[in-house]
Amino acid sequence: RHSLDLDEIPLSTSDISDYEWRSQIEVISEAHTAENFRLAVEQADEVIGMAGCYNLSALAFTEKRRDDLVRSLTKFLVIDRVKGSLEQFQSGFQSIGLLDEIRKNPTLWEDVFIFRSQELDPVIVEEVFTVQWSEEGGNRRRRERRTQTYWRDFLQDLNEGIYVQEIATSVNLKDLMVFVTGSDKVPALGFSPSPRVSFIHNEDVTNPIYIGMPRVNTCAMELKLPILDDYDTFKFRLVNAIQMLTTFSVE
Repeated sequence: RHSLDLDEIPLSTSDISDYEWRSQIEVISEAHTAENFRLAVEQADEVIGMAGCYNLSALAFTEKRRDDLVRSLTKFLVIDRVKGSLEQFQSGFQSIGLLDEIRKNPTLWEDVFIFRSQELDPVIVEEVFTVQWSEEGGNRRRRERRTQTYWRDFLQDLNEGIYVQEIATSVNLKDLMVFVTGSDKVPALGFSPSPRVSFIHNEDVTNPIYIGMPRVNTCAMELKLPILDDYDTFKFRLVNAIQMLTTFSVE
């Protein structure tokens, strides 16, 4: 967008965030006969009523009337419904002297206002997680440091994809994110609560069958990594946990 004047912003149906309303308006835009137009208008009667347009099905169909309706509905959903908030947003920038600068150099401000989803890579995933450590200087902390090295190696391997023969597919970084957070991408405003990694020491496990097994708490977005002696076993246990979501130890 190259202007903050709301009435001058070019819009398309793709700017409508609500999937159902966007689909209904796109059906209207694709109508090429009076009957198709009438049916599409009837299907979108709720949003048309919200926009204050009435008795459209009784009007003779023309492509201009169709296109005018699509533009009006799109503007209503994208701008008019939130116009007060947008004007207040602009007023705030005006009060601190930034509005004119944003208008003069819109491309320089795109990264501030427009979220662009990034492809996951090991660095992004590692930065998503906060690490919970034991007290510095003890044996537990030294074992956790070694496990953190395994964790970083595991993220690198997931970035390339780890093939699992039993299910004839590869486990990757997106699978790990879904496993812990339920989402395969990092949201624009981040996660709440912040995902975290902690460690399971064998002496803290009360049930012997869970020794050396990873655990996940999806509500708290916490992944507990087992303390193991070698990377291959660590990778094997985590891959199995990810691809067998309902059969490993879940807290």
